[in-house]
Amino acid sequence: MTKNEKIEVLTEDGVFHIFAIDHRDVLTNVIEEKKGRVVSKNEVLEEKIRIIQALDNLPSANLVDPFYFLDNKKLDNRLDMANLLIGIERFNYDMDKVASGLDYLTTDISIEELSKSGCNMVKLFVLYNSEKAIADEMDKVILYVQNECEKYNVPFLLEPILCDFEEKDFLRLTVDMLTRLKKFKVDIYKILFPGNLKEKSYKENLEICKEINELLQTPWILLSSGVPDNEFKLQLEIAGKAGCCGYAVGRSVWGKYICEENLDDMKSIFKDIKDTASRHCQKWS
Repeated sequence: MTKNEKIEVLTEDGVFHIFAIDHRDVLTNVIEEKKGRVVSKNEVLEEKIRIIQALDNLPSANLVDPFYFLDNKKLDNRLDMANLLIGIERFNYDMDKVASGLDYLTTDISIEELSKSGCNMVKLFVLYNSEKAIADEMDKVILYVQNECEKYNVPFLLEPILCDFEEKDFLRLTVDMLTRLKKFKVDIYKILFPGNLKEKSYKENLEICKEINELLQTPWILLSSGVPDNEFKLQLEIAGKAGCCGYAVGRSVWGKYICEENLDDMKSIFKDIKDTASRHCQKWS
């Protein structure tokens, strides 16, 4: 399969409807709080699988982590590698644990091995600030992943998240970050909503998203970052009208429902987000 064919598998009618459950510490902490005790790795996996299965076929793809879902490099047999994105960073959103160089990447499986197993996309999360030294370290990691993905014909999704900044500088630094990252060969970007629903009008936020879309000249999807689902739907509507081609949503959907017996409301939340994207988002190609 070509890269484009692999990417298309992860969409529904060209739009990404990705359910993100690659969280480790955050999700584990929620489970332990609900149960009132320390839980095993297998217990976390079982809860993740239960949540995925509850959504049936609503997502076009699921974003998972190799730490829980792979055992000795083998995927849990209840999942299909073809409709998964695999996160390949090791430290899961924790800036205190960011390592330098290739120590940043998982040791559970390589990109070559993922390619041979039928993986259709890898996701790399990086903390980034173009005005800080961390950018140089992350550039090395991004370049390595880019080259491995090119070598083994695996689509590359990059999720760059600003770190160590003041809120007033968010948009400026987002533009600087994405401008700097254009030197890499990225197939899809996964980014935070670049506007501000509380401080800017609908029209102003739309113009900001259009600016980002014009800057990237690469397909991009919106990540939810745990905001309330109604807020995320409005973000998605605006971003979609500007050129965004879908979303990856995790905590905004599963946040309230971990360890809850009835998951019907969770499923309804995902469906509403999916309907919003289907109405407003653009096809990726």
